[in-house]
Amino acid sequence: MEEFSEEDNLKQCEMKLGLQTLEILTEEEKTSLYEHILENVDYVNRKLKACVELENENIIHYENIRKLEQLLANHHFTMEQENYEQDTTEEDKQSDLDDIARINAELTTLKESVTKIFNKRKKNADFISDWKKDMVTYLKNELREIHEIYNAKNITEEPEKQVEDSTEMPMDLEPAVAAVKTEALENLAVMDTLLNNIKSLIAKQQNHARIAESMDAHYKALNNAFEMKNYAEELEALLQAISNKIDTVPAENQEELDKISETNIQVSVLFNYLNNAKAGVSKKITRFDEIGIIEENELKKEIAETIKNIRCEAELKKLRDDIEIIEDKSPFKKFVGRFTGRNKLDQTMLDQIQIRQTAIRKTFKSKMPLSYNYSIHELIAEVEMFMEENRDDELITEDVEQLRKIKEVLKKNFVINDHKVISIIERKTGKNLPVNPKKVSKADLIEIDTYRFLNRYGYDKSNDVQEPTYQDTLASEIKRIIDYVKTSGII
Repeated sequence: MEEFSEEDNLKQCEMKLGLQTLEILTEEEKTSLYEHILENVDYVNRKLKACVELENENIIHYENIRKLEQLLANHHFTMEQENYEQDTTEEDKQSDLDDIARINAELTTLKESVTKIFNKRKKNADFISDWKKDMVTYLKNELREIHEIYNAKNITEEPEKQVEDSTEMPMDLEPAVAAVKTEALENLAVMDTLLNNIKSLIAKQQNHARIAESMDAHYKALNNAFEMKNYAEELEALLQAISNKIDTVPAENQEELDKISETNIQVSVLFNYLNNAKAGVSKKITRFDEIGIIEENELKKEIAETIKNIRCEAELKKLRDDIEIIEDKSPFKKFVGRFTGRNKLDQTMLDQIQIRQTAIRKTFKSKMPLSYNYSIHELIAEVEMFMEENRDDELITEDVEQLRKIKEVLKKNFVINDHKVISIIERKTGKNLPVNPKKVSKADLIEIDTYRFLNRYGYDKSNDVQEPTYQDTLASEIKRIIDYVKTSGII
């Protein structure tokens, strides 16, 4: 093991603690301080655990606050719609107002709880901080004694050299100031990451908009990332102002340093909450990973909506044409059909067409839910099935061409596994469920074909599930940190 001289050891101590002009404690004072430090070790440990528990409790409160704020935003969004006053009964309006009042009351209660918990945590943190200061004082006293001995030794042995080296050594920041400065710089580092994440989100949203525009699909970002960016830049300026102010606060002004430190710690807690994913997509992802997943799903949802609408319109055109063909049969053909059974099959076909029309119109009218996990492979499979089934149908040539364009855009912007698409098509077309025409009547075959058709394109499923409008509250959470810093009174 490498050995260090007394001078090396002394420099290491000075670098870690910082040499200050402190009076050397008497032996009695030093012993008393040492005993005080030891006696409170376990108590400090309990205080640390209490701080962790209180912080976890506050995280739960912050999560509930976020949910209530999102619910409140949904209520306001609904009430601000143009047709709200006209289409909503007085009873429902009053119910909405009551809900808003209840949410506001719960928000107030939660925010009061957060304040109380923060004050409890602060008391514990203050005790820990005082204990740490006592520890530093004790160590500095020990260091001061060593320094005095070291200086005395140098003066005795090398008087001339001591005169030359008597210039005071430039010191780094005082420990109390350095600790607070470190907290401020850590928050600025988190702030830098936050801004970069927001800029990446903006780039993703712009790319989504470009993809949607290229296939005439509607896409509107769910999160106002530019609002997030504006608030984040404002918060960065405030945090930089805090960091700059620390440089002007003397180490003797412990009260001011404590006040700044308190603000730094609370900002750090809020940052920690800010970065946690909210919707439970996965425990291993960050808030921005989650926002990115939801934004991409919104794009896929709008693509699915566009494909669905094109298909529905095309299918309804085809069914109207089929009805006209059946109903426009000549009287002679209808007469012959009475004896051949063709008329009964035509009626079965009309009945099945009505079933198809009802299902398609219902699907056409319904909106695709954001909660569904959309697959690009499934969307391409639907497009390819429809194009294959209708490639020779001149009635819907334009619709087929629209879907071809969408398919090309999807293949250009997403990684596609062709084998996976083929597998989905085989499953949806029911190739694993063959039917022997010799053992089934023609009327039954028509009904089976309707069932397969509805299943193939999801017309047998209902999208009537009402889901709340998604709205992440990241911007308002950043603003909450801004408001906290502004009201802290430190800048």
